[in-house]
Amino acid sequence: MNEDELREALIDLIKNDHDLAIELIESINSYDGSFEEMEMFAFNDEFFETFFDNPADAARATQFGEIQSWNDEYIGFNGYGNLISKSRYEYGADCADMADEIADWLIDNGTNHINADLEIEELFDRYYNDDDDDDEESYNRRPKAAVKKTPAKKSPSKKPAKKVVSKSKAKKPAVKKAPAKKPVAKPKKTVKR
Repeated sequence: MNEDELREALIDLIKNDHDLAIELIESINSYDGSFEEMEMFAFNDEFFETFFDNPADAARATQFGEIQSWNDEYIGFNGYGNLISKSRYEYGADCADMADEIADWLIDNGTNHINADLEIEELFDRYYNDDDDDDEESYNRRPKAAVKKTPAKKSPSKKPAKKVVSKSKAKKPAVKKAPAKKPVAKPKKTVKR
C-alpha cells in the first residue's frame, strides 16, 4: 500500500463513520489542538461551570449565539465567543467533512499519540509492513513522531586525552570586587555673627 492508497482509505473510512470522525477530532485536539476550531463539548451544566464565571456572560453568549435545541448533545463557541449547539449527527457530519485534513494529520503524525480505531491501525500496519517494500523504505515512511533514531557510534578519537586538574589546583575565576565607596565630606557649617 502506498501513501496515496493509505490516504484514500483513511478518507473513505472517516467520511463513512461519523462517530470515528468525532473520536479522531477529539483525540487529535487533546494531543496538539490541530482542530481546535472544530472543538465541541458535552452540553451539560459542567460546560457552563467550566467556561463561565459570571451568569451574565453565559446569558450574553447564549443570546447572541446559535443554540438550536437545549437537547443537543454538543455545545461550543463560534468565532465571536458566542455559543453554538449541535446534535451528534450534525457534529459528526462536520467532523467527517474534515476527513482530508484528518487523513493528512494521521499520515504526518502517525497514531502513536492518539486513540486510533482498530481499522485505522490495520491500515497503517499494511502501509508500514507492505511486503513489496524493503525495510529501509518502509522505515523512512514512518512519521517523524513514530521513528526513534539511535545515535550514531562515534569513531575513536586520535586526540590526546585532556589532562584532569584537581579542584585544589584548578584556577578560580577572577571575581571583580565593587570599588570601595569614598566617604563624602560634609560641608562645614559656617555661622555668621
